[in-house]
Amino acid sequence: MDLLKAELAVTGHDLAVILGMVVAALCFVVVTLLLIAIGTFLFLGEWLFGSMAWGILHGTMFLVLLCVPIGVNLAGGSASATVRGVMTGLAVTLLLWIVFASNVLRDAAVRAGDSLEASIGLEPALLPTLVGLVAGAVVLGLMLAIVGSRRAMGVRLGISGLALGAIVGALLGSVTFDTKGALAVSLTIGLLTSIVVILLVAVRQGFDPERRYERLVPRESIAMAEESKKFLMRQWRRQRRKVIGR
Repeated sequence: MDLLKAELAVTGHDLAVILGMVVAALCFVVVTLLLIAIGTFLFLGEWLFGSMAWGILHGTMFLVLLCVPIGVNLAGGSASATVRGVMTGLAVTLLLWIVFASNVLRDAAVRAGDSLEASIGLEPALLPTLVGLVAGAVVLGLMLAIVGSRRAMGVRLGISGLALGAIVGALLGSVTFDTKGALAVSLTIGLLTSIVVILLVAVRQGFDPERRYERLVPRESIAMAEESKKFLMRQWRRQRRKVIGR
């Protein structure tokens, strides 16, 4: 017994060392993968858009976009919500990239400001911003008011649209985008749009956890077990009557 205890002590020590080395190696692998993932986002942000901040923002939103469909699926949501969200986000990204890169909104605001310069006594440099503010507030306010009117939320959404449209319009009337900057902003809005659309569509379609996990329940085996139990009970009652009868 003493010899066995001594050998087991040596074996346990060696196993502890081996397990510690395995755990350390796995930790190093995880850290390496995280470093590669984070470094890739930072590199793409610096390379494509000229700032690592874009890489952090886009990487964070992209990872959230990957997590949301998984959560929807685990909650019993429909996969079509993910498809609609991704397609909508892609369409929004491409459309906004074209609009921002062409600077059509900025040019329109500048032309409108030039036409109003004689009648409005403001600094000419502020007129495009003012035009964008008013136009954005009116357009987005009307759009959200029309959408909200279907659900008796027209006033609240209209006021929210006025405020949000004023901010967005003022920015678009003031900023001139280059191609990279337009893509960076468009991609941010597109990723956010995908996340929001996935959640909204999933909530609208509803969740059915029972249908999602019904295949995990061994229904046939349970039914067979119930049948076997009933058969054994019948056999037991029959044999018991024969024994008692004797």
